[in-house]
Amino acid sequence: MQFEPMNFKLPLISALLFSCLLVSACDETFEPIAGNVSGMYSIFGYLDAEADTQWVRVTPIRETIDASIGSINATVTITEIGGATEVMHPGKAIFRGNYADTLVVWNYWSTMDIKPEHEYEITIENPDGSTTSTSLDIPEDFEPPTMDAHYISFSRIDTLAELKIVWEVHDSFSNKTYKKSISHVNQVIDRGNFGYRATVDPNEDFLLIAAYLGYSDPADAYSASLRGILKVINTEVILTAGGSDWID
Repeated sequence: MQFEPMNFKLPLISALLFSCLLVSACDETFEPIAGNVSGMYSIFGYLDAEADTQWVRVTPIRETIDASIGSINATVTITEIGGATEVMHPGKAIFRGNYADTLVVWNYWSTMDIKPEHEYEITIENPDGSTTSTSLDIPEDFEPPTMDAHYISFSRIDTLAELKIVWEVHDSFSNKTYKKSISHVNQVIDRGNFGYRATVDPNEDFLLIAAYLGYSDPADAYSASLRGILKVINTEVILTAGGSDWID
C-alpha cells in the first residue's frame, strides 16, 4: 500500500510520579504508612510543552484500603521556578474496581505555558499550611525527525520517551473516523554519532489498525482499502523527549 507523507509532532514532556508512602526494609513488622499521614497526597501525570492544557492526577493517601474519601480541601498550584504561579482547576473522577472497591481521584488542570529548559513545581497545600510537592524539568527543544522509506531518523535525545504513529482512518461501513496510535519506541536503535533510527512498516501498522476496526483477515483489510471502505485520512509521527526525571 502507498501512504501520504507523514506529519511530525515533537512534544517535550516531563513525568510526575510522587508518593508519600513510607515503607520499611528491615525485619520488623511491615507498616505501609508510618506516623500521621493525614493530608498527604500522591501526584501522577506529566507536563507537555506542546499541549495547551496540563493535567495532573491527585489522590489523597488512604490509611486503609477501604477508606472513603469524599473531597479534597486543598489548593493545587503549578509554579514556573523563577516565574509565575497559577492555581490549578479541579475535576473529580471515580474509578470502580473489583470487589466494590472505588477509587476517587481529582484531575487538576492548568493552561500555563510550559517552556523547554524550564523547571516547574506542583504543590498541594492544605488549610493548615502543610504541603505535598514535586518538581520537574522540561527538556531542551530538538530538531524534527526525517523519514526515508521505512526509516524514521532523528538526532540524539538525552531521554527518549516515545516514538509513535497516530493513524486517522475512516470506515465507511460505520461512517466513523477513528484515531489509533501505534508505538515504535521499541524499534529505535542508537547509532552513536549518527543519532537514532527506527524501522517502520506502514503496512504492518495498517493491518493492526484494520484488525482493531474488525478486519482481522489481512485479505479483507486490503480489500476494504482498495474498495475505499477503509480510507487513511492522515498519519502523524509523534516523537517525544522526556525530562531528566522521566521514568522508562
